Amino acid sequence: MTNAQHSRPTVTWHQATVAGAATSFAEIGSGKPVVFLHGWGVSSHAYANALRQLAATGLHVYAPCLPGFGGTVPLRNEDVSIAGYARWVRQFCHAAGVAEPPIVVGHSFGGAIAIRLAYDTPDRVSHLVLINPLGGFRPAKRHASHEPVHERSLWEWCRHLAAETCSGHRPATLTAVLHSALPGLLRNPVAIYRTGQVARAVDLSTELAALRDLDVDISVTWSDGDSLLPESTFANLRQALGNPPSMSVPGPHGWLIDEPHLFTQVVLQALHLAPTPQRAAA
Repeated sequence: MTNAQHSRPTVTWHQATVAGAATSFAEIGSGKPVVFLHGWGVSSHAYANALRQLAATGLHVYAPCLPGFGGTVPLRNEDVSIAGYARWVRQFCHAAGVAEPPIVVGHSFGGAIAIRLAYDTPDRVSHLVLINPLGGFRPAKRHASHEPVHERSLWEWCRHLAAETCSGHRPATLTAVLHSALPGLLRNPVAIYRTGQVARAVDLSTELAALRDLDVDISVTWSDGDSLLPESTFANLRQALGNPPSMSVPGPHGWLIDEPHLFTQVVLQALHLAPTPQRAAA
């Protein structure tokens, strides 16, 4: 496919049935499959520009709205866990016709789900690209202003997340983020609350240690303005993985929504398809 054909891929929204329930997902481009897992509180709609740019490089992007977000039916109460979400993603890949082990890109809460997915079925993930992922465990030393995510109260965690959501974005991007977040909150406040409890408390130290010894290509990116994910937690996550390739970029927790070009560079670098982004440091 030519560069011209890649230049403006169309975002197509579909409905699928996953685990017997309605699921909304975006499909963009063609080529090697990428499954993108979004962060907590929003949906894949907020990342449309970033995903469109990534698909323009010749990748086939699938971006499901995770259960409870973006019109996708919430998980049953007994399935609301990181393992339950990872199981759902496997079922989604089957329902959407993802025919080969995909590249899995996970942001924030989606990163935690991606970690568990690779832990459960490493043969079903060709590459793991973690962007500001949750799941790091308690640092040996802490500072009051860098309290680990899972040690914060739900209220404090939500306050940090709201501040991240409402600050630092360009006006057009902020509008897209709010349009992505508010409908789910209004439709399913209880489901959002339950998922928030899971996201806040997730500790994947066991899964991270296991992945270090499995044959899964992993890269990790963190942003230096992230007030939700402390740098110490990120450092411990990376260390638990055996110090895989990593990058640091400027911006808040949701930097990729505002910086689709940099996001694309980061993913391509993780896949060894591009040089290190000029605004990123290894």
